[in-house]
Amino acid sequence: MFVTFCVLLVDIVMGILSIYWGADHSLQFNLPVFTVAVIDFDGGEVGPCLQQMAAAERTANPQMTLGYESEPGSKYDFSNERALHALKHEDFWFGIVIQSNATAAMNYAYTTGNTSYDPTGSIHLIYEEGRNALTINDLAYPKILSFMNDFVLRFAKQKQNSLRTVNAGDSSAQERQTENPIPVSFTVFNTAPYIPSIAEAATEIGTICKPSIFVQSGRVNSVPFTDLIIISFVSILMFGALSEKKRWEKYRLSDTTYIA
Repeated sequence: MFVTFCVLLVDIVMGILSIYWGADHSLQFNLPVFTVAVIDFDGGEVGPCLQQMAAAERTANPQMTLGYESEPGSKYDFSNERALHALKHEDFWFGIVIQSNATAAMNYAYTTGNTSYDPTGSIHLIYEEGRNALTINDLAYPKILSFMNDFVLRFAKQKQNSLRTVNAGDSSAQERQTENPIPVSFTVFNTAPYIPSIAEAATEIGTICKPSIFVQSGRVNSVPFTDLIIISFVSILMFGALSEKKRWEKYRLSDTTYIA
């Protein structure tokens, strides 16, 4: 009986792990489902340039690229709060929000001068890690971070080359250009961080070991093996579902004002 129990337990564990590994392996081939809304509140140089680059990125390799979608700022009434609301309602996985004053603030720093100019305020990258921490952190976030860094470098090179031509012979303008080597950049806002419970692993492992304790204590004769197995794994699934639901509701109901 003990051998039968061990065989059944190993089969069930390996079966569940096989399903998990299969699903995890297939994630890399489903990158387009990670919708990335490129929202342009700017309408100047920065917004259209970023949207064009996102469209080109998706066209170049549609099967292995995140699902970039260009959206006008009017869809969200040019409001960061509306964009956050759409994120929380899972209209997209990531939002790249080009701020309304991105081009104006950048050009003012170059033409007039602004020592307090912060290029990282030009673009907001918003997402909710708590929606699916595993897939976001392993697949989507590294790719979108690489894309954004690539955009910053490309746009900086393009803008600096343009200013170099326009500012030829103007020492004051060239000095302002030198003071701002990076025209625009971005800030990341994780509006729902994933905070795993320390007790989860201990509880799940303890539940798995429960049948073994029954066997060793001699109580196995009074409890069917199949019942022990079913109780163990149902307990794991229920605990995981309840803890995830509690954590998700916590961030859903929290007052997140990450973007002004």
